Amino acid sequence: MITKPSGIRSVQSNDNAAIANFNRNDDILDFLLRPYRERIDTGSYDAATDKYTKVDFLRQEDGGVAVSCVLSNKDSNGNYLTDTWQLNMPSGVKTRVWTLVYDVNGKVVDKTYVDK
Repeated sequence: MITKPSGIRSVQSNDNAAIANFNRNDDILDFLLRPYRERIDTGSYDAATDKYTKVDFLRQEDGGVAVSCVLSNKDSNGNYLTDTWQLNMPSGVKTRVWTLVYDVNGKVVDKTYVDK
C-alpha cells in the first residue's frame, strides 16, 4: 500500500482490499473537497501590510475548525515568508508549512511546503 501526500492510500495489486481503507480514503476525500466557511481573525490585522495573518476554515455541520492558516516570519519589506496550515483531518492533525518567495513588487512568485 502506498500513502500519498494527501493521506489517501493506494491499494497495490498484492494488497488485501479492506473496507476500512476505502472508508479512510472516503473520509479524506470528503475533508479535501467539501465547502468550508471562512472566518478571518480580525484581531490578526497587520495595518502596515493591510493583511490579516490568521484565517480559519470552518466545517459547516458543526462550526469546528478544519483548517487554520497563519502568516508569520515578516521580512524587512513587510512580506510574510511563512504560511503555516494546521489541517484537522479525519486521520489526525497534519501541519503543512509553506515557504513563500516574492518578486521585487511584493507578489508571491513561488511557494513550496513541507509536511510536519
